[in-house]
Amino acid sequence: MKKSITTVSIILLTLVLSACDSKEKKAFIRGCAEGLADKSICSCAYDKLNDDATKMYGKEWGTNPAILQDERFFYALQKAAMQCE
Repeated sequence: MKKSITTVSIILLTLVLSACDSKEKKAFIRGCAEGLADKSICSCAYDKLNDDATKMYGKEWGTNPAILQDERFFYALQKAAMQCE
């Protein structure tokens, strides 16, 4: 289970830089699902991550590469993945 959370987190992290509107959400879900996660889990994770990241970084969080250096972002990413399994 921990390995699957890590795998999903890495996939989400890879895709998160472009995740800021419905077009990007679709790309996020597609990429996440390619990593063997269920599309419903991917959609849920995006929605939860989007809420947290928007509160922390603003609406443009998906295009802000600086968030990759923030430990809070990784926590939010992991939390989103775990809540949706």
